[in-house]
Amino acid sequence: MEELLAHDADPTVLDALGRSAVHWACENGSDEIVKLLVQEEGVDYLTKRDKRGMTAMDLVRRRSKLQ
Repeated sequence: MEELLAHDADPTVLDALGRSAVHWACENGSDEIVKLLVQEEGVDYLTKRDKRGMTAMDLVRRRSKLQ
């Protein structure tokens, strides 16, 4: 992830589900990647919702309930 960000990859790009990299990192428990992403300008993990209405933080909460 660091290499991608160093080469100007846009961490705010959304996929077909309306999710950004921070959504996927949060859902998959990739804590180190989450830490990198939230430092990037424009990454919104609190209010940006995917097509199901979930924020990245919602995905963290859901994952923690499943564990």
